[in-house]
Amino acid sequence: QRSDPRTTEESFAADNKKPVGRKRFSQQEIDELYQAFKFFDKDSSGCLSRSELRNMLKSLHGNVENQYVNHVMSQVDLNNDGFISFQEFLIAAQS
Repeated sequence: QRSDPRTTEESFAADNKKPVGRKRFSQQEIDELYQAFKFFDKDSSGCLSRSELRNMLKSLHGNVENQYVNHVMSQVDLNNDGFISFQEFLIAAQS
């Protein structure tokens, strides 16, 4: 099991305050996003699998096509490891 991804939030929060054209989150917003992330991370791996992403998208948008899930995964999985980390999730949420 991976360590709590919020342990890297201090560095993320520091980067998050830089004006890079993305939304900046307060610590409370980061905590709320982390709770949402954990809710969809059913196996508590610290990352969202393609299946967990599909379930998240279904809860937000109803039935979703494989093509849409693949598109979202390709946009959010920045290191192309097949999983969405909390940091990748935060970056996507800023868009």
